[in-house]
Amino acid sequence: MDRVRFIEHKGRQVLMADLSGLRDPDEMIAVMEASRPVIDGQPPKSLLLLTNCIDTHYEAKGAEAIKQWSKQNTPFVKASVVTGVVGLKRILFQAVIKLTGRNIAALDTVDQALD
Repeated sequence: MDRVRFIEHKGRQVLMADLSGLRDPDEMIAVMEASRPVIDGQPPKSLLLLTNCIDTHYEAKGAEAIKQWSKQNTPFVKASVVTGVVGLKRILFQAVIKLTGRNIAALDTVDQALD
């Protein structure tokens, strides 16, 4: 399964960055880096972005990487949603919102996020 891919949902293209189940920060960073050319190729404020963080485990390196990745994405993102924001991930999620100034939704499942 490709961890960076477009999903068509109700006639709209949604880019999914699938970090689900990752525990190694280098693997998370690799997914985020793989998404860069796709994101950077979008017109400003046009991208619908779904970041799947279900069962993802963060530590300092991964948390810093996701904050920077989110900040870099901001010029291209029209709407953003994250799944799997529970426990300590909620603190990181709040930091990302503060850093980017974006209104990012947090939902439990990918199906909820797509709707």
